Amino acid sequence: MESIHMIALGAAGVAVFLADFFLHKRIARRMVERARLDTAKGMEKAREETETWRREARLEARETLEASQRNFEKQTRDRNRSLEGRGKRLDDRERNLDRKASLLQEKHKEVEKVQASLEEDRNRLKSHDGDLEKRIEEQTRRLEQIGGMTSVEAKQELMRDLESEAREEVAQTIKRIQEEAREKADEQVRWIFANSLQKVPSNEINDNLTCQVPIPNDEMKGRIIGREGRNIRAIEMNTGVDIIVDDTPGTIVISTFDPLRREMARIAIEKLIEDGRIHPARIEEVTTKVREEIGQRIQEWGETAAYELAVPNLHPKLIRLVGTLKYHGRIGQNLLAHTMEVAHLGEALALELNVNPDTVKRAAL
Repeated sequence: MESIHMIALGAAGVAVFLADFFLHKRIARRMVERARLDTAKGMEKAREETETWRREARLEARETLEASQRNFEKQTRDRNRSLEGRGKRLDDRERNLDRKASLLQEKHKEVEKVQASLEEDRNRLKSHDGDLEKRIEEQTRRLEQIGGMTSVEAKQELMRDLESEAREEVAQTIKRIQEEAREKADEQVRWIFANSLQKVPSNEINDNLTCQVPIPNDEMKGRIIGREGRNIRAIEMNTGVDIIVDDTPGTIVISTFDPLRREMARIAIEKLIEDGRIHPARIEEVTTKVREEIGQRIQEWGETAAYELAVPNLHPKLIRLVGTLKYHGRIGQNLLAHTMEVAHLGEALALELNVNPDTVKRAAL
């Protein structure tokens, strides 16, 4: 009995162990199946999210490209309108110069007429003086014969009468001459100013809003853009310009309203292309060096302008300010050229008016 009981217990233990083993195996199989299903769902979800991200990225890139193209087309239209306006202004200016030249010739003829008229008045006054002397002698003889006055008394009486008459006639003549001179004064001033303008050369310098930088190949264009656009963003952040990269082969476009920033960006990109190392740290290093070089150029431009104008002893800050004008323009003309033109115009006006040209030139600068 005891052995049978032990066998029964052993059989029961084996049955429990087998039941537990198969139960755990079934549970493990379900967990593996559930994990497999979860992994498949996660992969499907990741695949859907990746596809969604790709579609959004393509859409965003397409929108960015279309916006860039619209911006470039707008800038092109604006630049064409600006060039047309400048051409029209140049034609108008040429017509105005022709009209001014003919006007100056007419004014010169009028001045000659006024001078001739003044000379006639002067001769007439001399002739009038001679007539007065003759009349004085005749009146003196008559007074001596009729009134029994002495020659001295008669002369004094006659001189009083003639002096009053002569004063009145001279006053009328002077008034007429003054009125004529006043009428011609404004014309003389305009003639002097226009004559001074003719002596000063004028240089027109086009100043566009964009410039192009040549790229040797598409690989270099891709390196300038960088992974996910980090290089081009670094260039824009360090220089303050907009970089336009389109399908045009062998070139990229720099766009900004600040010509100083545009020049700095152009030089920096050319140095980066020449060096070949293009990454954010290198971009920051190159733009810093270019900024220092442009600062030196500005100082040199200011010193050159002061030397060419013969204006010595300028304060260093004024020299730098004058040099900065080299990178700025207004209405199609470079401001440094315009400033030097104003200084030359002031010098020409000073010479016309017989005043110190050096003082006027310094003030004009």
